Amino acid sequence: MDELNPVLEDLTNLGEQQQEVEGRVLMLSTVISEINESKEREMPFIQEVEIKIKELRQTISALKNHQMSLKATFRKKKDVEKEMDEKVSSAEFALVQSAQENASLRSKIVQSPAKLQKALEEKKAVQIEAKNAEREAMQSFLEQTATLEVYAKASKKMTKHLKQMQT
Repeated sequence: MDELNPVLEDLTNLGEQQQEVEGRVLMLSTVISEINESKEREMPFIQEVEIKIKELRQTISALKNHQMSLKATFRKKKDVEKEMDEKVSSAEFALVQSAQENASLRSKIVQSPAKLQKALEEKKAVQIEAKNAEREAMQSFLEQTATLEVYAKASKKMTKHLKQMQT
């Protein structure tokens, strides 16, 4: 009997452990079934979110393409602006040279008062025309600068929205 007592105690302990394990298995089975049920309940939401994610990715791609086209347009406008600046500078230089040449030629010519008056009127007309051309060039420059600023702002906003959408 003494030899069987340790075996009986082990058997009793094993029986208790078996009951604990069976209870635990039952509890885990319940948890698993609850998880599966919640997974099935949440599946439509998951599918809806996945569809939205796909749409957002497409939107991001479209916005990236649009941003790239805006950047290209911005670069083109900047190049045009540089060309206009160069044209304005060369026109101003040519205007100054022409004015100097006119002044030197007029100082050399002896004219009658009527011819002198006519020459002065022509000179004024040329100066007015040059000033008008300068104003037009400046206005064109300002318009292009404004356009470039609008493109820059749009690019910044689109970049900001793109970053927000990506996050």
